[in-house]
Amino acid sequence: MSFRTARARTEVSMERGEMPQEFYGMDLFDSLERKRILIQDLKYIIELQRFFGHNIYKRKDPPPSKDKTKTKTNIDIDIDFFAPYFTRDTKKVIGKNGIYCYAPVLFFFRDTGGNTRKLFTKRRKALEEMFGSALVMKWEYGLCLDEEERETEKTYYFLGEPIWLSEPIVKVSPKADGKQAHAMKIKNQIVRNLVKSMSDFCKDVVQSVKQ
Repeated sequence: MSFRTARARTEVSMERGEMPQEFYGMDLFDSLERKRILIQDLKYIIELQRFFGHNIYKRKDPPPSKDKTKTKTNIDIDIDFFAPYFTRDTKKVIGKNGIYCYAPVLFFFRDTGGNTRKLFTKRRKALEEMFGSALVMKWEYGLCLDEEERETEKTYYFLGEPIWLSEPIVKVSPKADGKQAHAMKIKNQIVRNLVKSMSDFCKDVVQSVKQ
């Protein structure tokens, strides 16, 4: 299991007590072209509880990656933000359908041993120094939602506070044009680990206001 920042992606051994400078996460002054946002459907109650109540997005899949060489050596794609897409099923619960908000990814870790809560507790003091005790407490309580879940491999994205949009971004036909078109071309079925540039995301935010 390793803690990783949203920008540096330097693996940290959980057996060591040190916390590298890279752990601070994304460079807020980096260009929008280089920043990436992960977009995924949220439709289950437990997912909504994690996101709204505890600033956590959890999934079974590993972080997005791409082939670096012809030898198929994978490297992680930097993820700076996460945007939940509230599905039609979600609308029945919270009355919203589409992307209504997004949140900065402060760090994530991949758990392959089922020791998430124990290892999080071990890092608690360092995390509080970086992100404050209130946010760390929300994350810690959010991990308690996993008590009865049996997955041994999972990825947690620990998020900052959501940033709300004035108008939602919704799925449209790839062939749409004019006011109905959007740069991200989000299809009806959002694939696993859908990653888009923040520049395209911002274009669609502006477009949604114009509609």
